[in-house]
Amino acid sequence: MNIIKLTRVLVLFFIALNPLYSQSKVVWATADKCGFDPMHAARTFDALGHAWGYGYDTLQIDLQKWTQSPFAQIDSIGASTLNRALWMLTITDSTAAIVPRIRISIHARTHPGEVQSTWVTNELINQLLGDSGLARLLRRNCIFNILPMYNPDGVELGFARGNANGIDIESNWYAAQSEQEVLMLRQFFKGKMNTANPIEIALNMHSAYACKRYFVFHDAAGTSTEYEELERDFVDKIHNQWPEEIEPWSYMITWTNGTPLRYPESWFWLNHGAAVMALTYEDKNCDTAADFDRVANALLTGIGEYLGLQSEPTSVTENRSISAANTVVRLYPNPVAAGGIFQVAISSNKEMDAMYLFDILGRRVGSFMRPGREAAFRLPNLPAGKYFLTTIFKNSRVVTPITILQN
Repeated sequence: MNIIKLTRVLVLFFIALNPLYSQSKVVWATADKCGFDPMHAARTFDALGHAWGYGYDTLQIDLQKWTQSPFAQIDSIGASTLNRALWMLTITDSTAAIVPRIRISIHARTHPGEVQSTWVTNELINQLLGDSGLARLLRRNCIFNILPMYNPDGVELGFARGNANGIDIESNWYAAQSEQEVLMLRQFFKGKMNTANPIEIALNMHSAYACKRYFVFHDAAGTSTEYEELERDFVDKIHNQWPEEIEPWSYMITWTNGTPLRYPESWFWLNHGAAVMALTYEDKNCDTAADFDRVANALLTGIGEYLGLQSEPTSVTENRSISAANTVVRLYPNPVAAGGIFQVAISSNKEMDAMYLFDILGRRVGSFMRPGREAAFRLPNLPAGKYFLTTIFKNSRVVTPITILQN
């Protein structure tokens, strides 16, 4: 190993162990969900070159290509520490009359050395902009907000995990002073959660040095039993698309001692509970990593199944399927007083199984069994605040925010 390579290995190793960088003195091998290996990161950098083979300039070229599609729009959610734009790509079919649409947020390249997260995310974009039946179905029913490069400064500076200040922005969400990139993404999340189309799925794209493909699963001890069931369903539907390659939900179970105050998933859980399926996906970070298009297809197909979206009819004689996205659950009055009566109107002919009321921590605080398409229910005498009514259908669910006022 020459002196340049040795220097890079030593620098990366020091950064990984630096408590200021990691926001923690916990050993990476046991605490880090990506399993950072500084020597592997250095070797990969030497093999792929500047920016691990995909830098900020390349992203801008791809953005120009993607925005030639009528289904894509580009905007910036703010700037990085060194004033690079944080580019956001929005993909949807605005000609479709389906309301409300399901918002799905995806951000990648938090850790610059995990370039595989970029390659998977780019394949997600390419497939969503394509002409497959799956792409048309998802564009009609969903809004995808995709941030392909969350940490452009770290990418351009050749850092394996940090931003321009050497801070791991993945675990910086509850720091005393959050980094600029965290502030910008959190502001974006807050804004979208207060719209008629709040985020329902949030994927945090990484790549694991263990050379495995898996989701970082959150235990009920850090979430809730109900949310854990939803997680299993979500991960299972994606795992089943490629079981030989994508690990089952039980591969990495975290949050067994409670909710850590570190991650974007922590922010979603503590502020919005079971209303958002927020998970980290880890692709392979190794020389044998390949088939990123197949990974992207498994993710998109599994998401469609989880949301209960059904394929478009293949002939004019078929009955048009009702998807989760054009199943509207309306509540009124909303807000409603604690212990008061609220009305529910559901624009769907799907068979309903039940409705459940969750608080922001994902705890079930009310059950309304076998509702009709129009019905009145009395709320439990709950504390004032934000809650989520989850309507369960045979193959889908609809989450509707409800605000309870003090009686």
